[in-house]
Amino acid sequence: HISYKPNPGNSTPGDVEFTIETAWRTDYGSEMIMLDFGDGTSASTGFFDIITSASAIGTFTDGAGESYTLHKHKTTHTYSSVTMPYTASFQNCCRISTLKNSLAGWYGVGTSVRLNTGLLSTPQVSLPAIIQMYEGAANSIDIMTFIFYSGSDIISCSYNADGTELAPLSHPLTSDGFASLPTAGGNGLKVTNDCKLEWDLTSYNSSTQYDKYAVSMVIKIAAKTFVQSLDFIVELVEGTPLTCAARTPVIFNAYPGETKQASFDIGGVGTVGTVSLVTTDLPNGATVGTNELSSSSLPAVWEYCYTVPVNAPIALSQTILQWRQGGFRCFQTVTVNVLAPSLECSDAYPSKTLLWPPNHKFEAIVIQGVTDLNGNEVAVAIVIDAIYSDEEPATAKGAGGATKVPDAYGVGTNIANLRAERSGVGNGRVYRIDFTASNGLGGTCQGNVWVGVPHAQNKLPVDDGALYPATVTTRAPTLKPTTSALRLVFCD
Repeated sequence: HISYKPNPGNSTPGDVEFTIETAWRTDYGSEMIMLDFGDGTSASTGFFDIITSASAIGTFTDGAGESYTLHKHKTTHTYSSVTMPYTASFQNCCRISTLKNSLAGWYGVGTSVRLNTGLLSTPQVSLPAIIQMYEGAANSIDIMTFIFYSGSDIISCSYNADGTELAPLSHPLTSDGFASLPTAGGNGLKVTNDCKLEWDLTSYNSSTQYDKYAVSMVIKIAAKTFVQSLDFIVELVEGTPLTCAARTPVIFNAYPGETKQASFDIGGVGTVGTVSLVTTDLPNGATVGTNELSSSSLPAVWEYCYTVPVNAPIALSQTILQWRQGGFRCFQTVTVNVLAPSLECSDAYPSKTLLWPPNHKFEAIVIQGVTDLNGNEVAVAIVIDAIYSDEEPATAKGAGGATKVPDAYGVGTNIANLRAERSGVGNGRVYRIDFTASNGLGGTCQGNVWVGVPHAQNKLPVDDGALYPATVTTRAPTLKPTTSALRLVFCD
């Protein structure tokens, strides 16, 4: 399929980056993809070797053990108008010759380009190149599992047997690019309006395993007059499905450099052999750690560790996880929202806001409430930069005098220790703690919090505004005004 988004690092109106995802038999030679931008221009992504191309995501096998390679190509284009509707598309030949429909035929995919409707990028689609359905069962797969769209508009789906779904747009694809409707056991495959892929195969039992059918469908956002086509293969499998159910959330936030974990229950087939992860399409150079299931029986637990690259762009990304046991597959989509590492200190607060009684003892104060830019409280390292008091150390009457200094300590550590005391003749003492927070991912912020010691238990301390260093161990020198320092002149 084709997707687009504003070209990163370029603020030119109409400048977009296209991504083309394709799957090829690995014994195929070189190939060139020609992308038609829909404005009278086109560009080639260039010839590539299907086995060694740098655009290759990875090489996999279908249920029958035949290998194929997934490729991802990127190219940029600048449209002269941001108000015109466009359709970017490409067509190519040929499909694999073992298909039960449209064998060795042409295929084509396209996407609307709508730059003036608030749709700055296409919905993100992470659909596998091959989806398995099971003979002897009523199959239903929710395609929305593989589609992420941040808007509130309703997405609908339909089958695209002849390309007419793209006909109202500026550059419709021809019918050569689309496969006939798959049928088996007297029933045809259906794409429902709410984006479910359904095929009732309860009375179907093929004499061969792993029959394959080409499927072309479209997703639509009517409010944006947007259409995007998807092209993939449905592979029919005889037997009990391999299942993979998430034990933990598979949609989570992460920071660059952070590692997240998810767990899945794998089951359904029994003692057929080792279950292993076969998909490695990890966006932005991410890495994944697994514990391959080598147990002789199912169900079993599979652990997934996703490490976000330190230089990952601040964006949402999706990864399809596929497991294989013999010729059986199952899949899950993991969605990772990469957050900006920046921190926000304005909502920070001390672990204690008031100290009582004023017994000259130290109280440990911890800084809390530092958040990321999305308002989520996060794990950070705190360093105390300075501690101030509105009462001068070692001099405030009734506050312990020179025998009770310093009034605070902990600068350079993560804890501020404050002395619970105040002047007996004042209005209470107020400490100000300055700190720096960091998350180890490049995000830092600075802030301050206040802690008070009331004059009386039923009163609140009053901040007089003075900033005396509370960590000194001797009385600070008294500054006296001089007559030469300032001269006031009054004018009529």
